[in-house]
Amino acid sequence: MVDLVGRLPPLWAPYWASQEYLQKQGMAARGAVMTSADYHNADVSMTKADAEWTGRRPYLKLGCSDENDLERLVDFLRAMLVLNPSERPSANEIAKHPWLMEVAEAVDTHSDTFRQ
Repeated sequence: MVDLVGRLPPLWAPYWASQEYLQKQGMAARGAVMTSADYHNADVSMTKADAEWTGRRPYLKLGCSDENDLERLVDFLRAMLVLNPSERPSANEIAKHPWLMEVAEAVDTHSDTFRQ
């Protein structure tokens, strides 16, 4: 999930920076041995997060009506996946997100279809 967020909460930084922690919790947990290149690739950045989202867009697009819908969905997901709760939108704020508002409007518009 950190790959999608692009930032570590400050309390996580010492653990994330520890190569021993990465070795123990990362690839080693899957039976692989980490190399120095793996440690470098474990860095967290917004550039890497953007690349992760770019790679997921084709899958997310399958459920979207158009590019604007896809952009609003990605914005919605990124807002909800903020790791630091004090920086994450509240439930009331996220309920007013444009992507959800559009979905609610579509349901209202087609409510007779959904009831059948």
